[in-house]
Amino acid sequence: MSIRWDVCDDADTHDSSTETFEGLGLGARLAQLKLSPRYHYVPIVAALCYGITTPIGIAAGLGARETYNPGSTTASIVSGVMDALSAGILLYTGLVEVCTSSLTLKNDRDVDVASFIV
Repeated sequence: MSIRWDVCDDADTHDSSTETFEGLGLGARLAQLKLSPRYHYVPIVAALCYGITTPIGIAAGLGARETYNPGSTTASIVSGVMDALSAGILLYTGLVEVCTSSLTLKNDRDVDVASFIV
């Protein structure tokens, strides 16, 4: 996402608001983690890793800005592969979330498993 902000001239505010809400969602999840005292540092490290990915992506975009040709075949292929990968990850996490909540909250598990298979 942040690579696209610096490579393209027409970055919009939708992208930055998406990053903001992803950060808020991740922060909420990290705040609710119940880990043993041995792993007390994990939420802090995860938040720091998330926080530095955008600046690293912006730096990579600035570095590639002069050599990047958005109309090239390579750019289209890389963009398509990255978009497909992102969509696949989102679909997978959505499916896991639906399956997990459905299977853990209902008593009739046989019907739920059969409905997911179909």
